[in-house]
Amino acid sequence: MKSAIILAAGIGSRLFPLTKETPKCCIEVSGKSIIRRITDQLLSCDPHMEIIVVAGYKFQVVEEEMKRYPENIILIENKEYLTTNNMESCRIGIKMRKSPDKGCLIINGDCAYSQDIIRRVYESDRSCIATDSSIFNEENMKILISNDKVTAISKSITEKQGGITSIDLYNFSAGDLEILNSIIEKYNQSGDRNKWTEVAINDLFSIQGISIQSLDIAGEKWIEIDNHDDLEMARNLWRG
Repeated sequence: MKSAIILAAGIGSRLFPLTKETPKCCIEVSGKSIIRRITDQLLSCDPHMEIIVVAGYKFQVVEEEMKRYPENIILIENKEYLTTNNMESCRIGIKMRKSPDKGCLIINGDCAYSQDIIRRVYESDRSCIATDSSIFNEENMKILISNDKVTAISKSITEKQGGITSIDLYNFSAGDLEILNSIIEKYNQSGDRNKWTEVAINDLFSIQGISIQSLDIAGEKWIEIDNHDDLEMARNLWRG
């Protein structure tokens, strides 16, 4: 049985004034908050799945939004969300897992996905990064691939370099997640805590024996919601 960690501690300042009182993950898309949308999609894959939601900004609002879920949905507070980035939220989430011997999905809590994307990543039996080869998005993380393995992930990768858009959705085997966690812990212990999770994932690629693949979801509906234009596009994608 896999688990999942949803990283949802951010403020969402580019969505002000909507996020003045409501955290970005609780903004609605097609009648349902982003965080509930992702959670329900994961539960459709496995109703008993351990899902750890790491929230921060307006934590009480997220707590209210998630209160009707069963006990396998665990809400954790990143109290240092103002001074850390989502790597710290990921570290907190990994630490809370009750089944460290199982695989785990890591999801940024500001994206809307089709159910098929979630299902395909959940069902993957290999560590993978979900990507969309049909578009090149400057705002998103991009990956490089060599010999069918992901070799780099960064926002600075260009289309000319062969960059492929990542959609902020990851699946890791138990062994790969353990190594990723050790990388994250080193950043934490050194006091370098204001980094994206993808920085640690990029470090993971340099370790001998690690093989992370790309899972291309080209043609499926998804969007990362950073600003008001993104939110309007998301609502149009799932209108009705």
